[in-house]
Amino acid sequence: MIEIYLLSVTALRCKDLYEQACLKLDSQRLQKVKQAKRTEDKILRMGAGLLLQYAMKKQLEDTAKESPVFAYNAESLCCKQVSLEEVLSAVREPLEFAFRYGSHGKPYFEQYPELFFSLSHSGEYVLCAISDREIGADIQKIPETDLKRVKRENTIIEKFFSDGEKAWCQGGEAQHRERFYKIWAAKEAYMKLTGKGLAQGFDSFEVDLEKAKVKEQERAEKKCVVYEVKAPKEYAIAISMREE
Repeated sequence: MIEIYLLSVTALRCKDLYEQACLKLDSQRLQKVKQAKRTEDKILRMGAGLLLQYAMKKQLEDTAKESPVFAYNAESLCCKQVSLEEVLSAVREPLEFAFRYGSHGKPYFEQYPELFFSLSHSGEYVLCAISDREIGADIQKIPETDLKRVKRENTIIEKFFSDGEKAWCQGGEAQHRERFYKIWAAKEAYMKLTGKGLAQGFDSFEVDLEKAKVKEQERAEKKCVVYEVKAPKEYAIAISMREE
């Protein structure tokens, strides 16, 4: 089972909706929102918390239903984009989550050990993936082109991308930048899966989006896959998980 949800946080800039949303968060997430200094960070943290509440509400409602079993691939995975109104309506009373943490700080549900989740945000969107196996998810906004940004992207490619990743990025400028952010999202998704984050190093592994594989892993117990997921225009989304 894998469910991927996407929410635009734009509407949370409305004061009335923001205040309504505060009532839908668990106490830990509300504290995180209050701790943020920038308004934009508060909104993104708020959106991520709301989407996790929504995703878990949906999952717990569907626990009595038998999920179909099929092989996942890039075509079968898709984001379910939901509106703020849908989320606020579905989350009548917030669930109070208790978390435990892995050795590298990756959070897990204490009271739902059979479920795993991954959160991400970029630009105006927050992303939430819920699964019955370990998962990592990431979204990246593809920003407008400017000379300084392109120079930084090229530096990252040269320093941290494998030869295979560099070759896949080749093409016209638009395709080059789009593929750069798709690989970036895929690498972030894999590092969220392992729970090691940036400490793992962008150059310690290679992602192959055409074959959905992660190469040169550090002797992982199980092989991992990484999938590109259809995203809104000017965004890249990827998920990574261990093969069954």
